Amino acid sequence: MKIFKLSSLFAILAIVAIGFTSCSEDDDPVNGDAPIITALSTKIAPIGYEFTITGSNFGDADDEGSVTINGQMVSASGYTNWSENSITVVVPTGATEGEGNLIVTNDGVSSAAETFYVAPMAPATPIGLKATSIDNETVSLTWDKLTWNSHDVEYWEVFDKYLVKVYDDQMNLVDTALVTKTAKPHAVTGLTEGMIYTFKLYARYTNNYVSLTPAEIMWSPASRWNMTPNEVEIKLYSTSNDTFGSGLDLYDSDDEGPAVVTVALGNDWNLGLSTRDGQVLFGSASELNYPIVPSNSAEMSTEAYFYDDLDEAFDSEDLATKDGMPVDFSKAAYELTQLEGNGTNVIFVVRAKEPGNNEYNYAKVMVKLVDGKFLQGEGSDAFIELVISYQNTPGVPYAK
Repeated sequence: MKIFKLSSLFAILAIVAIGFTSCSEDDDPVNGDAPIITALSTKIAPIGYEFTITGSNFGDADDEGSVTINGQMVSASGYTNWSENSITVVVPTGATEGEGNLIVTNDGVSSAAETFYVAPMAPATPIGLKATSIDNETVSLTWDKLTWNSHDVEYWEVFDKYLVKVYDDQMNLVDTALVTKTAKPHAVTGLTEGMIYTFKLYARYTNNYVSLTPAEIMWSPASRWNMTPNEVEIKLYSTSNDTFGSGLDLYDSDDEGPAVVTVALGNDWNLGLSTRDGQVLFGSASELNYPIVPSNSAEMSTEAYFYDDLDEAFDSEDLATKDGMPVDFSKAAYELTQLEGNGTNVIFVVRAKEPGNNEYNYAKVMVKLVDGKFLQGEGSDAFIELVISYQNTPGVPYAK
């Protein structure tokens, strides 16, 4: 460890003065026994963070030397090791935040400057936090890479993990998890469907400093249906097929899940499929020109989404909000063949009021694309296949 004495300082000044009077331009001391930096264990660190400088000609603990980081010389207490080839040092208080230089000096001779970034004392607030419902007790979270001044923070040695905190609807802390930098998305399990949770995300340094303010999102788990409760694939058949049905009841109270229904039970339709005149129309039951009078035709948002799987359909806002404004829901039908060019499954946000309810239940309905087409099979046996995420609790607009 370096101990700097006043007498040593006078000696250094004397050597420098002699150098000014006796050295020519060709006698540059940096080219002689100057310290040489070959590596830094990190080039970005906050004040108080310890790291290692590797190189040569550093001298030993008895020599007079110093390290200066972004204009601030490290005090004697800021070194935990100093040897000929290695210095372990702490970023000093007073070092200027942002891009600067690191210089090693030994017996009055300085190394070439190495670029060094003094990071903020606490990590930046994470950005791009999004959520999606995996099932009735699981919410998955994802977020963007953490950046600072155009630097990818996730590659910093000083950056350790993300901290996730989960609060229930009374803001009681119900779960805490440390997530490694590459473990996205992160699933939070053991939740209750219909309860709106608040998820807070912090970044964390290895010294346990966390973001001053977290990223936040509210979300609720929702039921996921790849098959009906009777373990039948959710398929809506061609208009000409009276046996299997072209209508969908998002939630059948008897079966406690989605049900495919025929024209004979048209009053139960929320959504449906029409294949008349070569079209493939999917949408609100009332918009498909069937001889039915649905009591609860579903409403659809004006935007369709394209993903390979519902697990990938993350959102930063609830299903009733878009860019801070209410979503425009209306009764509508989509021509699916016009959406096939996107090359992946299509997802629609829908809502419907169950019998006796004054508030909407929200859902996401995904139509599978198979071999480039939504309509599978031939003739009266042609069908589309669905996957549904349905929020069982009315008035809770989270179902992804």
